[in-house]
Amino acid sequence: MSGTARRAFTLIELLVVIAIIAILAAILFPVFAQAREKARAISCLSNMKQLGTAFQMYLQDFDERVLPRYSACPSTGPVNKTQHLWTDTLQPYIKNKQIFICPSASNSYYCDQWTQWDSSIDPHNTRGYLSIGYNQTISGWYYITADGCGDMILPQLASIYAPTKNVMFSESPPGDLAAGYRGYLFGNTGLNVPYTTTSAGSIAARHNEGTNLSFFDGHAKWFKGSTLLWDPNANIVCENYSLFLNPWMDKNAAHVKFNVSDTCYSDP
Repeated sequence: MSGTARRAFTLIELLVVIAIIAILAAILFPVFAQAREKARAISCLSNMKQLGTAFQMYLQDFDERVLPRYSACPSTGPVNKTQHLWTDTLQPYIKNKQIFICPSASNSYYCDQWTQWDSSIDPHNTRGYLSIGYNQTISGWYYITADGCGDMILPQLASIYAPTKNVMFSESPPGDLAAGYRGYLFGNTGLNVPYTTTSAGSIAARHNEGTNLSFFDGHAKWFKGSTLLWDPNANIVCENYSLFLNPWMDKNAAHVKFNVSDTCYSDP
């Protein structure tokens, strides 16, 4: 009885198969990565929507006066660990610390402390490590009071000219305070850079070069990061009385309003 000889793969054939697998992997892996990032972007957008909803609930409880960036005496900034950031003020309306962290952000943590006051505070629990920031033009002004604390000048919802265009929360670059990061706030004068390297804050474009924003009417939307940047060279001619804080922030390709306090361009 004669046996049937088995033919093995040649080296060339094995190399061809390996090459085909490598080509397929090179094609499919970026697709998988993009799909994963898309899912993270959707999750982040949902977080921003929930923040917007929580903000609306806060407004109803406080006569439609906007959220302060921190609770402190004096109003210039917290002086001990009992005085917290805006995240702590909004937390009762959310009850989920993960909502304050973008799933695509690296080196980001929930924070409610101004700085690491003592060893009982985690070194990452400082205002630098948040990856979702509050509009830095809000509650930056205050007036002196008899007790020395000062009172923040906080606008009411009725004074917000274009709530559908005025940005409340944005993704922000997180990091160490010493490196200039201030993730608890944002501005549109920089992109993916530390806060202190800009004139009025930075935003983060983590999702396919884009970022998610939450607006004063409660809705949230994705924008390409570069379209949100201010135009510092724009010719400014104010439509209304202006505090002239930084109307250039409202000159951007996306036509959204970043400066809450300045009415120069009430509806960009």
